[in-house]
Amino acid sequence: MSELKPCPFCGFIPDIEDDDCIYPVTRERDLWEIHCYETGGGCNASILARTPELCIEKWNTRTDKEGG
Repeated sequence: MSELKPCPFCGFIPDIEDDDCIYPVTRERDLWEIHCYETGGGCNASILARTPELCIEKWNTRTDKEGG
């Protein structure tokens, strides 16, 4: 899997190796979520996609907080 870029809202870097940061939302594993957990130092932002790879791609292509 690809590396996650920092959260565009708070700069926190979710740990891709941590199963809590990216996980299936449905039993069929056809919807996945990346979550920037507040308890881990993040801001509670999240993103959904149909596969883990697409979820990472969507997370990494959002506008960053410096770029506007």
